[in-house]
Amino acid sequence: MKPQSAATSIGAVKPAAHEQPSRIAGFFGTVDRWGLLVAVASAVLIGGVLRLVRLGERVLSFDEAYTVATAQRPFLDMLGTFRFEANGTLYAILLWPLLRISESEAVVRTPAVIAGLATIPAVFWAARELVGHRAALVAAALVAVSPALIGWSVYGRGYAFAILFAVLSFGCVACALDTGARRSRVWQGLYVLATLAMAYSSAVAAVTLLPVHAVTVAARAGKTGLRSWTGAALALVVGLLPLVLLLYVESTYRDPLAWLWKPDLALVRRVGGELATGPAFFGDAGAGLAGAIAAAAVAVTVAGFLLSRRSGGVGSGWQLRVLLAWAFFPPLSLFLVSQVRPMFWGRYLGIIVPALAVLVAVLIVRSPKVVAMACGATLASLLTVASLMTPAPPNDFRDLASWLEAQRRPSEPIVLYPIEQLPPLAYYAQSLRVGSIVPVEEWNDTPLPAGVSGYRRDYDWGDSPVGPPTSGDLARLASPTGSVLVLTYPNLTGEIAVSWAKKQGCAVTWSRFAGLAAVFARGCRLTPDGT
Repeated sequence: MKPQSAATSIGAVKPAAHEQPSRIAGFFGTVDRWGLLVAVASAVLIGGVLRLVRLGERVLSFDEAYTVATAQRPFLDMLGTFRFEANGTLYAILLWPLLRISESEAVVRTPAVIAGLATIPAVFWAARELVGHRAALVAAALVAVSPALIGWSVYGRGYAFAILFAVLSFGCVACALDTGARRSRVWQGLYVLATLAMAYSSAVAAVTLLPVHAVTVAARAGKTGLRSWTGAALALVVGLLPLVLLLYVESTYRDPLAWLWKPDLALVRRVGGELATGPAFFGDAGAGLAGAIAAAAVAVTVAGFLLSRRSGGVGSGWQLRVLLAWAFFPPLSLFLVSQVRPMFWGRYLGIIVPALAVLVAVLIVRSPKVVAMACGATLASLLTVASLMTPAPPNDFRDLASWLEAQRRPSEPIVLYPIEQLPPLAYYAQSLRVGSIVPVEEWNDTPLPAGVSGYRRDYDWGDSPVGPPTSGDLARLASPTGSVLVLTYPNLTGEIAVSWAKKQGCAVTWSRFAGLAAVFARGCRLTPDGT
């Protein structure tokens, strides 16, 4: 017996494939297929404009600089760096040919923009398979204007691809479970490809969503149908083996999550902020926008649930349970695991935003017509305004690099603490590159730039000594020229460097660049013992 369709369980109108109707249920009535195409294309167009507006407003972030450093190297050398950077390798591979053309910020983020735009029709398609056309159109519109998804679409890491392929994987599961045996095998193959692409974009996405896929298939297909998934399961295991091996090799060098901490109220607030406004979540303004979005979404959800419940339209089919699992299992599982092994972070959870959009869309379209139109328009307008108002992080690396190029003489030594600042600074400061390459001290495949000394924090990795630099270290570095430049985070070394410089009678310049600080000591009269 053919499984119950999404339309039956959620209440949307989804025509049977064999009927080939010329008109199908639209948002609040019937529209032809051209109307649907125009609606989805309009959502993509609006989403594209909002993404292009945000594309160049922020400097390259710390993480994006490591993406550039990875993809900038010759292809085989890039593959070698994957033993240090095993997560998100797909993005680096796709970016590699583009960096042969240009290394501009826009080019670095181009793959993410494409993935973000593709997510809009992907959400419509996957949601149509799960909940019907009306909710799918609303969900696509919400995804197009979501500040979080816009933010990840202009962020040069693998998160946008993880979101896109997470959506496609659920759409393939829905199609495979709702078609005949022959077509099911085709959809299973596409599911394997989408899931592997998701895993190689974000390993955490695979860890949190594969259990949802497995339970969905097991519960829906039954024992007999489950056997038909054996080939797909084996292909998935084989495809994931290289990733598992890379992650293991990476773990022998470093702990990539050593910087995370057990979830507390501040971290939960930050994660919620990123899920509302994306990786640009920053400061009090970002927190205010995140709170407004969350409040509006909760209000729409509660109103839609109550009104739908009153009219008997909420639905309780397997598709709705899949959406709930997709939306809530990843954050809950990461939160619980993080009590032992911290992994709870907003950028690993962007995969749930499309599911939340579809759930809100279901409740909107099942409400009375006037209420649905008001709720949908209000939420979409708020998201659009928020996407334009979300504050960008400060231009700290670019501004500091420009200041460095203007103020520093080539012979003057630089102290970087922590040394992890080197890639984003070298992206903007040519004097910190090795030839044309952005150096990464931890990879040990290039020497440090001339005159640069680095120190690492105790939980970082690499060959640099553990910091902060002592007064003796600063004196030793300053002795040839009587000057030294310390680039650091203000709360780490700034006061130590200033105190030492004043004792040596140096002329001290302390400059703040948002989250970075530069302490420039010149004309130092070093004591005989150099301290």
